[in-house]
Amino acid sequence: MPFDWVEETTTGLADAIVVNSLFTRGVFRETFSRIDKLPDVIYPCVDISAPAEEVAENNPLVEFLKYTLFG
Repeated sequence: MPFDWVEETTTGLADAIVVNSLFTRGVFRETFSRIDKLPDVIYPCVDISAPAEEVAENNPLVEFLKYTLFG
């Protein structure tokens, strides 16, 4: 319960709140009923038209993800 209160209170302090669908906006309103702000909806959440770029295996981020995910 204290964590829910803290989350709702701090989320309500945000300058802007966005969600990725009308469904999620509805869930937000039900969950955070004390927040008067209605979140904006941003579509699409992922740009599927952008061409995929290959990432070198020795990229530090790739190494980090390998270690984090697979030990």
